[in-house]
Amino acid sequence: MRCEYLTTKLHRLFYRLGWLSVLVSWLLSPPLTVHAQLRGVPTPLCAIADDQLKCYNARGSVRTITAAGETAVDFDISPDGEWLVYRVQNDDQTAIRTVSLYGGDSFEIDPQAPISAEFNVQNQTLVWSPDGVVIAYVLASGLRIATPAQDGSPHLNEIMDKLYIDVRFSPAGTKLAAQSTDGGWTIFELAERFTPNAHLTQLRTLRVSGELAWQDENLVIVAPENGSIYRVNSSDPNAQYEATGITGYFTHLIRTPDGSLRAMSIEIGRGFGRFVTLGTDNTVTPLGDVNIDTRVMWVQGGRTLIYITSGTPILVNPATGLEDTLPVKGAVRVIWSPPFLESVDSTGLDADIMYLAPDATSIPQVWRLVRNGEQPPTALTQSISGIESYAISPDKAKLAVVEAQSLLVLPLTASGIVTPSPTPRFNAPTQAPHFPTTLRRSGAVTLAWNPDSTQIAYADDDGVYLAPADASSPARQIAPNTDGKRFDIPQFSPDGSAVLVENMNAPQGTRDFSVIPLRDNVPPLIVPPLRDNGVDTVLWSVPNNSRVGLLVVQYTEVSKLTFISAEGTQELAAVPAPILAPMYVRNVTNPSLYFFVRMGWQAGTQVVQYYTVKLGASPQPISDPFVLGGKLQISPTGRLALSVQRVDSPTRSNQLIIIDLQNQRKIAIANAYNVTDVQWIF
Repeated sequence: MRCEYLTTKLHRLFYRLGWLSVLVSWLLSPPLTVHAQLRGVPTPLCAIADDQLKCYNARGSVRTITAAGETAVDFDISPDGEWLVYRVQNDDQTAIRTVSLYGGDSFEIDPQAPISAEFNVQNQTLVWSPDGVVIAYVLASGLRIATPAQDGSPHLNEIMDKLYIDVRFSPAGTKLAAQSTDGGWTIFELAERFTPNAHLTQLRTLRVSGELAWQDENLVIVAPENGSIYRVNSSDPNAQYEATGITGYFTHLIRTPDGSLRAMSIEIGRGFGRFVTLGTDNTVTPLGDVNIDTRVMWVQGGRTLIYITSGTPILVNPATGLEDTLPVKGAVRVIWSPPFLESVDSTGLDADIMYLAPDATSIPQVWRLVRNGEQPPTALTQSISGIESYAISPDKAKLAVVEAQSLLVLPLTASGIVTPSPTPRFNAPTQAPHFPTTLRRSGAVTLAWNPDSTQIAYADDDGVYLAPADASSPARQIAPNTDGKRFDIPQFSPDGSAVLVENMNAPQGTRDFSVIPLRDNVPPLIVPPLRDNGVDTVLWSVPNNSRVGLLVVQYTEVSKLTFISAEGTQELAAVPAPILAPMYVRNVTNPSLYFFVRMGWQAGTQVVQYYTVKLGASPQPISDPFVLGGKLQISPTGRLALSVQRVDSPTRSNQLIIIDLQNQRKIAIANAYNVTDVQWIF
């Protein structure tokens, strides 16, 4: 391909510097805008190259997904950027599979998914829906969708009315547009897509040969081959084409993640065009004034263009036409993960957040992100050897940490950590730490404070101990390990009367817990039900501000969420899917339990739906399903959640993510990388 500009010798030299330096310069640069020169490659990047599906990461390594004897046909990356869905051919079948970009075995979605002679590798013939639930793909005889059954196995549904060559989901994934060989488009609704009966329902056919993009969940924009731009309601079979007043000839229609529409304005027969933004008010705004070859394709949701020459992919900036060469040879198709999340220094929260992460010298410290939304994360410790574990006291005045097999208690400022204050300077003469004990166990140790902030529970090599926070007396053992039991992960009850511990030597497939009373008059809890298979979560809770008990999630065929107290067992919720991150929202007269229900694939992007339930009532969903990966924690008000998302980078991973559960908007906390042990501080 040849653009209408002369590449300078300096620019050519930049190409020859090597793809790894290009990656590093991209990772260190600010986010790309349409007016900036392309500076590198967001990763992970995957390509069909030399008939194999290969994925490249920022460290320069390459992983081949397909096995020997298999030929890669087409593929897509999940909306959370962590999974691949791909189609392969071998001697006797053409199959659809999923696999994690970070390793693991593949999972078969469809053992027989043949393609037709009309197949074009540059078309979208296999796509993952924006909500992460539906996988749509063309066949030799029509169109098929795969949706997960309740157990995460694939449920297949197909339409065999015509031969399709391209498929495109609406922004929220509720509809699907499929182009047939005659150039026209059929619009389908994905009916009951979150149930085992998910299927396609035809809404209307657009009998016009041309290109299509979704403006929103109902309106589509069409660019016919004979010119101009039209708008039409996809849900109304009687709606007419609405002329937008935009004249000319257009190709490369796409809706970007921010909701804008882009296209290439071309002159027939010239072989090149210029990129524009199509406004919903029927305006046309140039992205640049450079002519670009029509053989380019959009990648990364309309952020960048690409063309492939002699098997080498070249990125093209739609505004300037400047190019960057990708580190791939023998390629016929290239895709990479979605753009990184919006990154902010801080944001308004329901409570402070604390976590472990390395400082500028790569030493793990305890960090705090305050709730006021005005300060970036701040390191609370200045350890030389590194903090391995931590726990904040309930009175917010002390921080227990494990450093080099020492349990230390560090004083915080008088105002605590839940209000803005200067960073405490620990180990200063006026703030000397207490030294409750030395541990025999090395590495991370789970710490738990009692409710009045006077004692710390921890697990050592020979059992669970209690240590006074002021080091006034030696630590004492409360649960010795035996030949069959090794106790860990202590949790104090909300009234401080008992400690819950888990037996880490429980038989495979089970989880075994014990409650250790700390007072003579503590009524016993019913422990045996916790030994059943499928126990996933066990937490202390006070659902009605009086009864202390255990909140237990068990999942076999149905998730059951029960409350176990000295008065007996009460079932709170039962849903046919795994329950995640249950939590009672505090500071309300009638507390409600909030939790996520996991939907989706056994091996695929994590899709969740947000639920609530009051005592004595049935659980109710309070959101539509949406993509949300990682280990989740709900905020004290139930309005937000936090998670940790993988970032593929030579130096960064596990970025702290905040989710607004009212609108499912996700933001990343800048510079909060390599994060572990994240906690809301109520």
